[in-house]
Amino acid sequence: AIQKILSPKKYPATRMFTIVGKNDCPLYEKNLGLTKKPITHIHHFIMHAALDKIEEQAFNSTNMYLKRVDSHNEYQVYAFLTAGNVKFILLLDGNKSDSSISSFFSDVYDSFVKHLMNPLVDVNGPITSKN
Repeated sequence: AIQKILSPKKYPATRMFTIVGKNDCPLYEKNLGLTKKPITHIHHFIMHAALDKIEEQAFNSTNMYLKRVDSHNEYQVYAFLTAGNVKFILLLDGNKSDSSISSFFSDVYDSFVKHLMNPLVDVNGPITSKN
């Protein structure tokens, strides 16, 4: 279900999406660009650096959607924090409207909750896909 939401045609400026677990271990990672440029170390660095900013904003906010938490050159990092302290991090190449990003996170959160409702799923285990 997450694969359908993460369609590159729906979100063309999206570079990378990551789900990070409670202990800051990656559970899911996907390159979402229309061009199949590989994810580079700089993308991982930007996402990793954003974790500290997410923690700071989460401490000061009661919202799940934290909006833009960081930017680096042409990249913007947006974050969503679940009640279970799982972080959804989105790296964008360009600017997108706040409502479309909020909608994206809401769709992913719905799919994530459905995924967790499966009794055979390890909550802190990696999320895999056939695609």
